Amino acid sequence: MTELKLARASVSEAGEIFNLVESCRPYLRKWLPWVDSTGGAADTFYFINENKDKSLFNGREIYSIYNNEQLTGMIDLHNGDSYNKKAEIGYWLAEQFQGKGIITTACKILINKAFYEYSINRMVIRVAVGNIKSQAIPERLGFTHEGIERSGELIRGIFHDLSVYSMLKEEWKCDI
Repeated sequence: MTELKLARASVSEAGEIFNLVESCRPYLRKWLPWVDSTGGAADTFYFINENKDKSLFNGREIYSIYNNEQLTGMIDLHNGDSYNKKAEIGYWLAEQFQGKGIITTACKILINKAFYEYSINRMVIRVAVGNIKSQAIPERLGFTHEGIERSGELIRGIFHDLSVYSMLKEEWKCDI
């Protein structure tokens, strides 16, 4: 039986998180702009330390994803706008853990948190066009594809278009 747990990222995990990134760096760097600027555990430590006491509305909430007590990736809530009641979710999963429903379940947990604890009305997921595995997540969760954000993300000097997906609280039907 699979046991999924999300835990607020801790600076004590920085080395383990960095090692996980390092183990699949070529895979992750294709779609994630921050991978190349993460050169050591100190970079991961700094990122976690800068956000450890922040909430959705004053930074980002970063969570480590554990499946059967093994670190598999990370997920976060960011770009929170309390006035307009909207936020975004981002995630990454080490390549060897994909295809097991881990990110889908992790997204459900954080989307529930955003809708029911923070009273968010609109959640957004942005995914690089061409990242088919990642695009499958919002589609599987029933998000609406709103369109393409042209040149929305710069990765290694090349602009990439982003598919923009959204979910409204009134549309959310969660089965966890």
